[in-house]
Amino acid sequence: MLGCDTVEPEPDVLVVEAFVQPNQPLPTIRASRAVPLDQPYQATPATGAEIVFFLDGRRQAYEPAATPGSYQSVTGMLALPGQSFSLTVRHQGDVATGEGTVPPLLTVDSVHVGVPAAPIRAVLLDSLALPLDTLAVSQTGFIYPIDVTIWWNAPGTTADFWVETSVVPVESFSSRLIDFFLPSTSVLEEPPASLGQRSWTGVYAVPVSGAEDPMPAHRIRAAVVRGSLDYARYALSRNDPERREPISNVNGGIGIITGIALDSLSVHVQ
Repeated sequence: MLGCDTVEPEPDVLVVEAFVQPNQPLPTIRASRAVPLDQPYQATPATGAEIVFFLDGRRQAYEPAATPGSYQSVTGMLALPGQSFSLTVRHQGDVATGEGTVPPLLTVDSVHVGVPAAPIRAVLLDSLALPLDTLAVSQTGFIYPIDVTIWWNAPGTTADFWVETSVVPVESFSSRLIDFFLPSTSVLEEPPASLGQRSWTGVYAVPVSGAEDPMPAHRIRAAVVRGSLDYARYALSRNDPERREPISNVNGGIGIITGIALDSLSVHVQ
């Protein structure tokens, strides 16, 4: 089971973020300092940091990028599936470390969209008013609940992976509350393969004015991210309103240092 660490970060702690992707150049590494809780939340770039990155036991040179607090690979070396990596960031006497393995490449093979013949009646709520006096701001309307199934390739390994799946309309149709109740995104253990593929089904809502209104044409982005349990914990806590920072896997600091594989498809729905 995934845990939840509710401890807030200490002031002025080193924050590191690095996502290593298969068949992609080594990632840009972002380093910053967390500000005290009584100040407006804005990270301070950790300029002048020492970056020590190893890929399969070989050190890879990094240099400061144009954006303060960002560091880029000098060689543009590609990270390959199955390679191990480790990262050490030293700044102002603090040392933050993390390590992981590059996951298998992920390819979204197809997306199936199921649109109902007619909209259904629904109670539409203004999520900005929650949880106070919710019913007072509700109104009856109609929505098209749309099923979307994503298929992607199995990893071809016995290692356990987690996936973050999402279906996001490019246009903003539904309120945040509808998005909350309809599972348009999920973080789960990668499901068993069927004929070399894995799949997930999500739902999103498109509101319309009346029962006879057609569904407006629009576009959606269907995406899958494959990662480790560390990434799953990070993804589950990333938008938690009760947390100031997502769950971290960085030793000596906070942030995320992990390998991910991702792919997405844009689909026209009408």
